[in-house]
Amino acid sequence: ALGPAISGPQGPPLSMEDAARHVHSRGTLALGGRFAGKSTRVIHSHAVIDRGSVFVAHLAFPVFSESEATAAVSALRRTCTGDVIDHAMSAWRVPKVGTVGSVGGGTNATKPAKPKKVKVASGFDDDGETRGGASIRAELNKRDAVGVACIVTRVYGGANLGKKRFEHIRERVRVLLSAAGLTPGTVASSDAFRGPGYSLGSGAGVAAA
Repeated sequence: ALGPAISGPQGPPLSMEDAARHVHSRGTLALGGRFAGKSTRVIHSHAVIDRGSVFVAHLAFPVFSESEATAAVSALRRTCTGDVIDHAMSAWRVPKVGTVGSVGGGTNATKPAKPKKVKVASGFDDDGETRGGASIRAELNKRDAVGVACIVTRVYGGANLGKKRFEHIRERVRVLLSAAGLTPGTVASSDAFRGPGYSLGSGAGVAAA
């Protein structure tokens, strides 16, 4: 079980300190398969419950390629083995090969190097929840998160939630991105956790795929 439900705002991203209360646990995630021996950081959210439906998000980072991201998604789904869930929606967003670095600068000290715009590759899987995975990717795009893979599980409670379900999906993703302390537009790193007060906004610097 992932503990009691904690409600959260539907608006701007939280500070890292405020977002931390929405986190159930943090740890490492073994990827397995062709990435056997490799692991990433992982954060699991508390549940949000609405009319019997239960939403929980899981965020893995850093991941640096499509194959690594899909391996992380598979590993995240394995962590839910044994849980009663109806959908495990997912999305990922990683840098395209050869797009990370800087341009400009040179020997002129008055013109420092400018960040190179990072182009990204992304993907999603609705897993039977129409537009569920697309909603996760939309939040990753909005928050300019790069080098991450995320799933949101849902237990269907018997009542149709309409558009409200997308709000819950995106809100759970939002709080984990803020809790992770990732820098918008910058590829996630394993030491992304920062001090209280840091928040992930919608930065400019990544060209969405």
